[in-house]
Amino acid sequence: MKVQVFDGTGKNFLGFGTLVGQVTVYFVIRPDGSLTSLANAEEMPPPAFIAECEGELAVVEDNQKIVLDNGQVVYGCQVWWQQADVN
Repeated sequence: MKVQVFDGTGKNFLGFGTLVGQVTVYFVIRPDGSLTSLANAEEMPPPAFIAECEGELAVVEDNQKIVLDNGQVVYGCQVWWQQADVN
């Protein structure tokens, strides 16, 4: 499905892309509430990475994976997206 994608605030247009499926993503919640992940958020971070971040592992299942037309991969938990008009 062709989609248009905006950043997490919903204000900045990131581009068009393709919804390629549902995946599980892993990220670490740091003590200050910020989030981080490995470069590939679909890889579970090793315990040493979690300890280095002094955080807790969060697992989000059935998350939308979107590949933007420029090749960048984003996930539904990071962005606002909607089906694009394909006229």
